[in-house]
Amino acid sequence: MLDNFSFDKRGRFVFQNYASARPFSSFLPGIAGPLGIPLWVFYVNRGQAIASFGVENKDSPILEFQPADKAYQTIAWTGFRTFIKLTRGTETALYEPFSAWQSTDSPQMFIGMNELELQTTSTAHGVQTNVLYFTLPGENMAGLVRQVTVTNVSDEPITLEMLDGLPRIIPYGVDDRGLKDISCTLEAWMQVLNLDQGIPFYRLRASAADTAEVKDIRAGHFYMAFEAQGEHTHLLPALVDPNLVFGQNTALSAPDQFMQHSLSWLQAQPQISTGKTPCGFFGASACLEPSETLTIYAIIGHASSIEHVNNQQARIAQAAYLNQKREEAYQLTRSLTDIVDTQTGSPPFDAYCRQSFLDNVLRGGWPILLGSEAKPFVYHIYSRKHGDLERDYNAFYLAPEMYSQGNGNYRDVNQNRRCDVLLNPQVGDFNVLSFLELIQADGYNPLVVNGVSFSVPPEHRASIQDMAE
Repeated sequence: MLDNFSFDKRGRFVFQNYASARPFSSFLPGIAGPLGIPLWVFYVNRGQAIASFGVENKDSPILEFQPADKAYQTIAWTGFRTFIKLTRGTETALYEPFSAWQSTDSPQMFIGMNELELQTTSTAHGVQTNVLYFTLPGENMAGLVRQVTVTNVSDEPITLEMLDGLPRIIPYGVDDRGLKDISCTLEAWMQVLNLDQGIPFYRLRASAADTAEVKDIRAGHFYMAFEAQGEHTHLLPALVDPNLVFGQNTALSAPDQFMQHSLSWLQAQPQISTGKTPCGFFGASACLEPSETLTIYAIIGHASSIEHVNNQQARIAQAAYLNQKREEAYQLTRSLTDIVDTQTGSPPFDAYCRQSFLDNVLRGGWPILLGSEAKPFVYHIYSRKHGDLERDYNAFYLAPEMYSQGNGNYRDVNQNRRCDVLLNPQVGDFNVLSFLELIQADGYNPLVVNGVSFSVPPEHRASIQDMAE
């Protein structure tokens, strides 16, 4: 079994033939830097890995949160899917990489501290497929980056059409309880906007709660995808109506419409973008010579408004930009864990030390000093309650804001800040005083420790408002 594991040049854990191993679940760290907006992302060693993701908590999913046992079952259908229609001569075949029912050569998973990559090869079809994921750091909107690269590994040219995306996307405004109890009813509020700009924006028409007051919803989830040819890029048209991809195959087992029609035909059809749970698929076609590649770049995330996404499109829909952000995400977790950099004769042990410290940071937070040097205030960014698909009872929370932190259990936060003063002497007695002051009158400690909030005295609020304007 140990022969299945190794490390690559980027220090990533390499898991051979991952889909045939016992199931496990994990997550990307949800760290976007002090000036970034975090995204929670869970993955499993099945299908194309990403089982669910969203902003803030379970009540703002982009891909519905599912406990581990259900995620292992459903990811093959509702997770990310890639459909490749290959033509050689007069023969056309449909191939879905990473699916459990089509032959591949030992799919691999590359697990980094702040990224995840999959790779699989089909000798029968002559293509290798790589899928790379990482979250977008240092931006005022949350995003999951997905890059899908198909390489012709045969010795002859191939012509292909590719559809890539999600069969189900949950519009913003639908909470976890609604998805579990009244998902059919909530479809009446669902809509997809901004198709004319090539960046579908998913949200409810208005709040769907059974209350006297109806609230307008401006924020939403977005999905953009593009191709890059040298320094030039162009957005790919979106398919948001699942019937255009799957037809009446409501089990989502096969893309019946894509199998029967060309990509250009599908893209020319009218779409129903309201009153149903939408999808998000983007297509591209190419004729690849041996060793040539086709890459679809995509960002799936959450933004405060349609206008905000449209204004950022020209800047972020660039291959060079995403390459830079990947390196930024890598350096973010490296710099956080450099303080425990360990160099021994065992590289796996060295990597274990870094990863263990990163896990501690995610529960206890990373201390930074705010205010004056004489009397600084210690603020722990990245602190949040431990949540994963197997601990489905945990109400995790990642504040969708800069300098993000969340809630945490008293015991978890306390024990994961034990090394603060050793590694960051300027913390001083902050943690000791904080946790002693939280002891209740009955001698017990509280269950939950919430994140820090700041308030502005009334006499200063007007001046701050003037500065904002």
